[in-house]
Amino acid sequence: MSRIEVFSTPHRALRYAFGELTTKAGTTDFTNRQDVLDLRLRMHEVFTLVHSHSHHEDDICFAELDARCTNATVYDRNEHTRLHETLDELMARITGIEACVAIGQDETAAGKELYMELCLLHGEMLRHMMEEERDTQPIFWQYMSDDELQAFEHRIMAAMSPDLTMKWLTYILPSHTHNERVMMLAGAQSGMPAEAFNAVLSLAESVLRPEEYANVKAALCMVEVPMSI
Repeated sequence: MSRIEVFSTPHRALRYAFGELTTKAGTTDFTNRQDVLDLRLRMHEVFTLVHSHSHHEDDICFAELDARCTNATVYDRNEHTRLHETLDELMARITGIEACVAIGQDETAAGKELYMELCLLHGEMLRHMMEEERDTQPIFWQYMSDDELQAFEHRIMAAMSPDLTMKWLTYILPSHTHNERVMMLAGAQSGMPAEAFNAVLSLAESVLRPEEYANVKAALCMVEVPMSI
């Protein structure tokens, strides 16, 4: 019997987000002000998700696990601190590049360095997330029931603003299977006001391929399950 996985949904979204981000950085014209602005905004969006995810892990999931298994998550917490320092450094770097491009400087060389640093960060994020799934997830299973693990999702959702939830869905929906999308959206449909759910559907239409969105729309009427994010 499969167990509840604490990390699966946000990690899949972040893997997708970083793939999109590094691709965007690699195609950015660092002499073009709009291109650089677009990259900075994308970096800010993705890094915001990383920060929010780490804080939810530290303050909700890891706090509960450490109370039952002392210091079980010390390594993961330290990795969060280290990775956040890199995120802040790279945001400062793109802000400086943007300022230079705004006054007409060619920042191609600096942009290439930034791109390489983003690729290294991407690799570090992949390694970190895999370590949590491989090493920390089994400790959750050892010390906590599935009901307790499921409760994390509800607490995390309650802690997020609507805007942050929509940012997460931007990367969650395209990084999951058709059946998983239907389950998520059916749960949202049953638990959200019509206006809010229509906004989620509009977001889904904007981030999924046309055939993917059409298939989800066709399936929504057949499934009613709790949302899983």
